[in-house]
Amino acid sequence: MENNKIGIGIITCNRQDYFKQCIESIDYTLIDHVVVVNDGNEIDSSIKEYIKSKNIHYIINEKNLGVSKTKNKALRYLMDKGCEHIFVLEDDCIIKNNEIWKKYIDAYETTGIPHFNYGPASPWNRKQDDPTLIGDLSRRKDAKQHTEPNPRLKIEHKNNITLCFYEHIVAMFTYFHRSIIEKVGYLDETFYNAWEHVEHTYRIIKEGLYSPFWYFADIEKSEDYIKEAENEKANTSLASNEEKFMKQVMEGLQHFYKLHNTVPAQIPPPTKKQVIDVIKKIYENKKVEKK
Repeated sequence: MENNKIGIGIITCNRQDYFKQCIESIDYTLIDHVVVVNDGNEIDSSIKEYIKSKNIHYIINEKNLGVSKTKNKALRYLMDKGCEHIFVLEDDCIIKNNEIWKKYIDAYETTGIPHFNYGPASPWNRKQDDPTLIGDLSRRKDAKQHTEPNPRLKIEHKNNITLCFYEHIVAMFTYFHRSIIEKVGYLDETFYNAWEHVEHTYRIIKEGLYSPFWYFADIEKSEDYIKEAENEKANTSLASNEEKFMKQVMEGLQHFYKLHNTVPAQIPPPTKKQVIDVIKKIYENKKVEKK
């Protein structure tokens, strides 16, 4: 019998107000398994009672472990529960429309792409009055977060599915089909709080199961279903301790290079034709798989 279980992992770390908005925005009647992994201080008892009332599995790390280890705890829990469609949300992610779960699952079933990230979460994937901000980590907090999304490419499929491809990848909201975890494994736990999702996606790309680097896949109009918590950029490690964050960025780049003998900035961009050819190949392989 086909497994269609949906699982959600929610990651939180010392942003209780955001976390509360996140968990209250989800319709749990649509989800089979939910896990919260807390990588920070204990949350209020009232929020814990809400979690309990929704039958959410709750894990708190004994000490701060960082993004990779914490997200892997959520992924392993949901994989162990037999979930086929897995979503990982960070605590600043608010669901505007709970049709979103079906939208991403339909996108996978139609296109064969087993991994999506919410592209507009990055201001670098939105139109900016000052384009020189794009790609500059030290100036990210100055970029506008609520301007129009700016995908590099759109590709239409059947079933009214259109994919958008963005230049930058973020992991506020991520979809995984379980097959991709089985194929490439979990996040590399050497990364602490930078590049872990980029490196994981790069592994998927190297398997030929995802769009080429610099063209990161999302569904069209995802901003109609998801939004960031207000003032999120004012409450990030980048804003509160830029020196520490940049240290993590550089250490992550060194590990990325150790793994792949390159760093993201050195990965050559493909032509649009190359992107389209890869997407067509994934689509054709999905059709064969369904037969």
